[in-house]
Amino acid sequence: MIELEIVTPTRPLLKTLCKSVTLPGSDGEFQVLPGHVPMLVGLKPGTVQYEDKKLVIAAGYAETDGKRVAVICEGAAWPHEIDLASEKTLLEQLEAKLLQTTAEDEKNLKAVEAQIESVTARISVL
Repeated sequence: MIELEIVTPTRPLLKTLCKSVTLPGSDGEFQVLPGHVPMLVGLKPGTVQYEDKKLVIAAGYAETDGKRVAVICEGAAWPHEIDLASEKTLLEQLEAKLLQTTAEDEKNLKAVEAQIESVTARISVL
C-alpha cells in the first residue's frame, strides 16, 4: 500500500492508503505504485484516480518516495462539489474570451488557456 495525501492552500483534501494512484503529470498521465522511484513532478489540471475514486486537481506538484505520494496543488474538488451547469457556462465565457485575445497578447492568451484547461478538467471528472 502507498499513502496518498492531497492538500491545497485552503484545505487538506485527502489522506488515505491505496494500492496505486494515477496523476496528471505535466508531461502526461502516470501511475505510482508502492516502491516507486523517488521523484518530484509538476502536475497539470486533471483527474487523480486511486482505487475506484476520482477527484480533480488544479496545477501543482507531486512528490513520492515509494511509500507515500504527496500532492500539493492550487485547488482540488470531489465530483459532488462541482456544478456542471456553472462549469459549462464558465467554459463558454472563457472560449469567447479566447477568441477575442490576440496572439500578440501572449500573457493573457496563456492565462485564458490555463483557465480553460482547469474548467475542462473539472467537467471531465463528472
